[in-house]
Amino acid sequence: MPSSDQLHLAVGKLITGKVTGFELDPETEELILAGTMSGVTLFKNNVRDLQQLISLVDSLLKLGGPDFLITVDQEGGAVQRFDDVLTPLPSQMALSAQSSLEAVRLLMAISGKQLRLLGVNCCLAPVLDINSNPKNPIIGTRSFGANRERVVELGMAVTEAYLSQGILPVAKHYPGHGDTFEDSHLKLAVVPAEQAVLDERELYPFRKCAPRMPSMLIAHVWLSSLEGEALPASLSRRVTQQLLREEIGYDGFLMSDDMPVMKAIVDHWGLEEAGVLAINAGLDNLLLSGSVAQIKSVHAALCKAVQSGVISEERVQSALTRRERALSVCSDERPESLSERQRQLEQEIESGTAVASLVSAQSIALVRGAILNPLDQTEEWALVVPNHPRYRLDLLSHLSSYMRPGSAALYELRYSVNPMPVEIEDIVKFVGGRKCLLITFRALLNEGQLLLARKLAGTIPDGLLVASDVPYELLELPEWGNALATFDPSELAMRSLAAVLNGNAKALGELSLVTSVS
Repeated sequence: MPSSDQLHLAVGKLITGKVTGFELDPETEELILAGTMSGVTLFKNNVRDLQQLISLVDSLLKLGGPDFLITVDQEGGAVQRFDDVLTPLPSQMALSAQSSLEAVRLLMAISGKQLRLLGVNCCLAPVLDINSNPKNPIIGTRSFGANRERVVELGMAVTEAYLSQGILPVAKHYPGHGDTFEDSHLKLAVVPAEQAVLDERELYPFRKCAPRMPSMLIAHVWLSSLEGEALPASLSRRVTQQLLREEIGYDGFLMSDDMPVMKAIVDHWGLEEAGVLAINAGLDNLLLSGSVAQIKSVHAALCKAVQSGVISEERVQSALTRRERALSVCSDERPESLSERQRQLEQEIESGTAVASLVSAQSIALVRGAILNPLDQTEEWALVVPNHPRYRLDLLSHLSSYMRPGSAALYELRYSVNPMPVEIEDIVKFVGGRKCLLITFRALLNEGQLLLARKLAGTIPDGLLVASDVPYELLELPEWGNALATFDPSELAMRSLAAVLNGNAKALGELSLVTSVS
């Protein structure tokens, strides 16, 4: 049995926590110094500007030492934490819609180089989920699509690009989150498929990529055909240790999906019990973006479990070995001076953003009809846009940058994400006899949008429908003769959409990855 100090430090290597703000607070600093946690995940609320972010990461590295793990969700599109300060990235589905594999490699290498210069050593990407369910509430455009071979091809391109820049990539969300109807942030997500289907669909990308993938993230998803009780993969020895480790033969570094924010975990087991179950299921690291008190509590529970023999010392040692091996791919090549680091990053961001803008625009797909430019018309246009709480979808401001003398007037109306009939009638009256550009966002999950789109299609003289996230609703709205898909709700995508509408960029994306909505 190791001494209490040795056990404390060993268990701390199993935990990745978070920072609460723009700089290190004393309580988090104490956790790191004491070895209670050995890494952090950074979020948008840790970012004010580039200089501040560089300073924060530098302070973490100095405090935590050379093997301190700094992770970030920088997938692209809807999920990226640094898009306001680093080069913004198109969504994975947008990357898949454009045809160039080299463009994906180039863009991800650009992202990896910027992360390395910043000091971040781990990116929680690529997403290997097959988005087989058009009504999936959590994956959507985070996936490369429904074609499993395309998912593998692009997933490996992203992986190789990050590895080339000394960044640890983490494939997610094993065993596959693409067919669920639930969001695991809110409840336990279920994949009810039989094992034969799982083998051919959910598990396929993870099995194919396993030999070259140094790390994977385990989801809080229940495979009900494999696990008799309602137990997510993150806590299941059957799905993680037996299936992934022993049957598939994967010996890489396994991280949990975040735990404190997941009601699927907290409401059923509590963090302490879940932490012990996860380590015994075969995981090597727990993502705990919770409070200092929660991290201390999980750490204490893990120590107690080792002391009592519930978690074996061998299980802890194997986790530490895999952690060390995974971190060996990381590079610390960056300028010592913070000012020089910022100067190099600013140069990389400027050149990288030009590449990202081009790829983003070329990812947009003309699904049917023609691309109409509201600024080339003499008639007034109404831009009808969801008032989404997270995504600005600010096409108007980007279109306005192209306005010139004689451009038609544009009028924007924001509508509720799932409008009720009374609001729909008011929108139809507002649009009146104007031409209309309607932006939708996951209309299959917000049926008021489908009703709105059908009502508008019957009253406007002409129009353009733009699916700003998943494109599946376009199949349900044939009334709109002109339709575009951006595969991405981000600000980068809206800027690219404006360029495409104005003729400054070409929409070359393909809709071939979209399945029917049956």
